[in-house]
Amino acid sequence: MATVDAREEDEVFHGERYLKIWWWDQKSGHWILNTRVDRPHGLGRVTDLSFSSSSPVYLATAGEDGNAKIWGMRTVKNRAGEAEGKLIVRSLFATYQCTLPDFWANRSTFNIRSEMPKSLSWSFDSSLLAISLGPHVAVYDPESNVIRETISSPECPVTRAVCFVGRGRYLVIVGSQEIVLWDLVLQSGRFTFTVKCSSVDLDTPSTMVVSHSHANTTGYFART
Repeated sequence: MATVDAREEDEVFHGERYLKIWWWDQKSGHWILNTRVDRPHGLGRVTDLSFSSSSPVYLATAGEDGNAKIWGMRTVKNRAGEAEGKLIVRSLFATYQCTLPDFWANRSTFNIRSEMPKSLSWSFDSSLLAISLGPHVAVYDPESNVIRETISSPECPVTRAVCFVGRGRYLVIVGSQEIVLWDLVLQSGRFTFTVKCSSVDLDTPSTMVVSHSHANTTGYFART
């Protein structure tokens, strides 16, 4: 689990932002803080974050500093080559020692200065990472950090969110009042739906959930 804590700057305190990545301890039934990253995107907001479904797991974040970052797990070892990271867990009923999993560190950074990244989405097998960048969507290879495709749809002049649907062939692009289903194989839009929505998310590998900004309703759209 990943969370973002923020404190805005005022006359007394400096602004602070923290990315916190948590580890679930099954024995105690509690979330334990594994890694804290101070100012992951400077003092700018973290606009989106998303875990991959791959093994090892990666975390992608986007921020107002114009960067998208991928975070991965690393192991701290002592001179004997043994993994470190012992933690004393105390609860109301017991105290015991456990070994924390690897800590998280920045693996790669996409410097996107022309547009602010607003939304991230991993493909089903985590082989692609799509980033919403204002008038277009960039699809990256997360292993090489190379852009595989840049998508610009005339039906969606400004992108607000992006979401893979299906097994990686289709990409949902959300604008101010448009939803475009983009076919990455044919490199064209399959359909365009006009609706003013506030958010889009993946319900199943073939179904997306769209929250309408009017009347507080939710719509489900399935790829057939």
